[in-house]
Amino acid sequence: MEIDLELINTYDLRADEYILLELMRRKSYNKLRTYFSDRSYLQTCLDKLEERGFVLLIKYGIKGLPQDYDIIKLPVFDSKVIDKMFEELLENYPKHIIRPNGVKEYLRTNTSKAKEIYKSIIKGSKDKHQLVIECLKYQLALYVRTGKMPYMRKMINWLANHEWEEFKDFVLKNSDIEEDNDNQNYGTDIL
Repeated sequence: MEIDLELINTYDLRADEYILLELMRRKSYNKLRTYFSDRSYLQTCLDKLEERGFVLLIKYGIKGLPQDYDIIKLPVFDSKVIDKMFEELLENYPKHIIRPNGVKEYLRTNTSKAKEIYKSIIKGSKDKHQLVIECLKYQLALYVRTGKMPYMRKMINWLANHEWEEFKDFVLKNSDIEEDNDNQNYGTDIL
């Protein structure tokens, strides 16, 4: 489970309250009962969340909880924020490239489908969005330095295949492209 600290701060939740909401949203009741084994503490958390309008007491529902609750509002970012995240991705993604055969190819096609894929990847998480953007920037810088730009994939394929994840380790380690490209011409020297 990914925990979005920015959402926790935005909605002034404690981490355990966020976890409880997320487990309820996923209907992971076995994990919920394991994590919240103290029933009185679980009841206290549920009461606080109900008071703040995140959960609602209902007549049917979740077996194993002290009372039957359901989620009525899960903390998420406004769709306008997610739209802005996608716009940032669009701004950073190359518009077009020239393929090795000389054909100009547009990379930002089918943006409505790409937007849906992107929403499912980031799930409203600004941290995940930032990671994807950093991976894209890293990949672009690497491709420019190594002459691989003609092989950049269309954005919809790049997202659908999670190609940004190939560069995640480099970004998370804050690797410098210079260090990674010391041997970019490996095998081209004649001895």
